Amino acid sequence: MGEPRETLKNFGHSWPANLELMLYLLRAYGFEATGCQTGADGMEKAQTCDFDLILCDIQLPDIDGVEIARALKLDRRPPLVAVTALAMIGDRDRLLAAGFDGYISKPIDPKAFVETVKGFLPEGKRLATRTVPDSSGVAAVPQRPQQTLARPEIILVVDDLDSNRYLLQTFLKSAGFQVIEAGSAKEGAKKAAEARPHMIICDVNMPLEDGEKFLVLLKAHPEMAAVPVLMVTSSDNPTQQTKERLRNAGAVGLLTRPIESAVLLQLIEKELAKGKGIEA
Repeated sequence: MGEPRETLKNFGHSWPANLELMLYLLRAYGFEATGCQTGADGMEKAQTCDFDLILCDIQLPDIDGVEIARALKLDRRPPLVAVTALAMIGDRDRLLAAGFDGYISKPIDPKAFVETVKGFLPEGKRLATRTVPDSSGVAAVPQRPQQTLARPEIILVVDDLDSNRYLLQTFLKSAGFQVIEAGSAKEGAKKAAEARPHMIICDVNMPLEDGEKFLVLLKAHPEMAAVPVLMVTSSDNPTQQTKERLRNAGAVGLLTRPIESAVLLQLIEKELAKGKGIEA
């Protein structure tokens, strides 16, 4: 792809999970990508760095994506693609009129995303350095030694967002774990009772039944009382009250997204080393 440079730009995605997922997928296929979580940072980067493509969310915390498109339209720039949950008639025409060259719909489809992005890249820039994803490249996951157990440890991931589960599943599998998933607290409690995982990673903010409700449902099964449950949140600054409430409910810790892979792996290994996993 020529001289090393920032090939793809993702900025301003209002949901950190979307930004994290897109960066993961692009880098896993060998593209160089960088990201910003605000429109202001994205505008500055877009005007000072040499990109081949810019992906921009529409609903940003500080600057509307359409406003950004109109500003960048005045400058010579690479293709600009909106990332949006189009819902209204006329949205497509409005985005194109504002200066976008196309759009990618949310929620992001991990299986189709990279191929869609390639279609927006200029000729000669569409070949990734890998044709299949590298499951360890982005997270820099240290590979675990060969297990001496009869089977690998099982980790249950409970989250209502497909993108969050996809990221954790990919990371955990590349680190050598067996992973099962659940999209709700009720489903998570049921799968935990059936699969008897060695550890559980659960999102705090889920609709209807949140992470605290999951802990209540889980602890209703006496045989699951010893399973360590690590909670994850997208909140920038969870309160001390929230942390204490989760701890009192049985959680072993609380991590804030974006999750540092090394920190997550260290916490997992620490809890597993305590011998609290359930044997089948």
